[in-house]
Amino acid sequence: MMDTQPGAAPSGPAPSQIPDLIRIGAVPTSTAIDVETTILEPTSFSQNEVTFILQNKGLLHSNSKITLSVTPPADGSASNAFFPLGCGVNSLIRRAVLRVGGKEVCSTEDMAHLAGYTSTFISSENNRQREQVLTARCMAHDLYYQNGSFTDRAGGGESDTGASYYGFNNGKEPLHVSVSGTEKDNYKLYPYQFIKHEPVFQLNLSDLFPALRTIQLPLFMMKEQVQLQIFWTNATADVGTAGSRRVSLGHAAGHGDTYNIIQDQCKLIADHIYYPQDMMEAYRAQNQVMNFTYSDFEMSKRTLTRAQAKNQVWNIGGNSKIVNKVVTMVSSASEGEGSLLNRYHALAPNRQYTGAAADRYNGSLRTNIKYNNEFLYPVDRDLNAVHFSDVIQTEGAPMFCSRQEYSFEGDTLTPSKLEELRQNGSGAADFRDGFSGRFFYQAYRLNKGERVNTRGIEVYQDYSSQDGTNADLNENDPLEWRAYLEVIKFAQLQDGIMTVKFA
Repeated sequence: MMDTQPGAAPSGPAPSQIPDLIRIGAVPTSTAIDVETTILEPTSFSQNEVTFILQNKGLLHSNSKITLSVTPPADGSASNAFFPLGCGVNSLIRRAVLRVGGKEVCSTEDMAHLAGYTSTFISSENNRQREQVLTARCMAHDLYYQNGSFTDRAGGGESDTGASYYGFNNGKEPLHVSVSGTEKDNYKLYPYQFIKHEPVFQLNLSDLFPALRTIQLPLFMMKEQVQLQIFWTNATADVGTAGSRRVSLGHAAGHGDTYNIIQDQCKLIADHIYYPQDMMEAYRAQNQVMNFTYSDFEMSKRTLTRAQAKNQVWNIGGNSKIVNKVVTMVSSASEGEGSLLNRYHALAPNRQYTGAAADRYNGSLRTNIKYNNEFLYPVDRDLNAVHFSDVIQTEGAPMFCSRQEYSFEGDTLTPSKLEELRQNGSGAADFRDGFSGRFFYQAYRLNKGERVNTRGIEVYQDYSSQDGTNADLNENDPLEWRAYLEVIKFAQLQDGIMTVKFA
């Protein structure tokens, strides 16, 4: 039995015994953990934005959720509207902001477009079994084997070993329909995915705010108000564009309708983590000053034509900041709800597979990045396979998309329809309805660990065939080019007050 002096206060845990409670992962001690779930209503709500105020208690779990749902048009014209398959319910979010005491900790512009990129790293199994239920994302793939009952398959007969195509599979069997006397297959979504049933989907806070991927906010140590604010994508169609930015629509009826977010279904489900009181108080006492290092995204955007995309140099910023990576994408500004992905895609250079042999080609992109007066690559990248590899090297994870979906090369993507839209495209030369050439994201890993000088980062990109070679394309068609910079930020929590700055 230990001797203690009379009247001496019991000592708390030594600093070395106090676990780092805010770091995501296992706590290196045997202790009881209590989780309290609080469902918060918005403090303000409109069809333009929503604001939530967090309660300053416990540790905020990074997988706390925001639930979202939209209501269909009253006339019922959009009977098979659904959220874009690439980004899911992220299509509702234009900008997400996390503030502490009015200071901006995280802010991501054009969130739905960035989600279209990050969603490509989710496996087909995860999409099929989990994401299509939780977030409405459903880019799940499978092989299409030859079915002997179909008369439009070359050679006829069934095959257990020879797959005719590669395409979408959410776990449902296709519907067989007859078009001009020929059997065709048409894939359908589940009933709960259609907007007409007003499904409720959810998003993790860590998906909206990169800082929460590595830390759990110690709300119990904060004296300032913690605010989450989300700005919605437009409820009505943009001028000169094809319909809503919030949903996709598989048939001609209902285009241009308005889809309003349901206020009663917009909630923040916050999970607050509690450890034993003496441990949390000891942690507070030993961490009067806490430093956080985390990543955030900055975006640069411009509008250009197909002709301008063929050769451009663009300064995307990053001046005097530490930048880990750059992600770029080009999307069509005129595409909308008549596409399986809506506007949330990345266009690959055009191709031509018909006509004389001399007229056939696959487009290419020549690209490089220059910062601190040096190019990232000693030789410009111009092979699509190398671009794909660069994305994998930058993210440290594979992209789950096929060759034709990424770079528009090959003819392995099925012509079968999904909600009346062809998976490999409309049949027109630009294949704008489906998945062909719609995942051509570029990523650059800035591996020197240097601070970018005052000149900033310059992106060199030359799309060799974003032009009007095909009759249905026009060199003046509008395109949107986005560049996302992952920058490093530094936050300090001292006596319950937070300050934020770039690293």
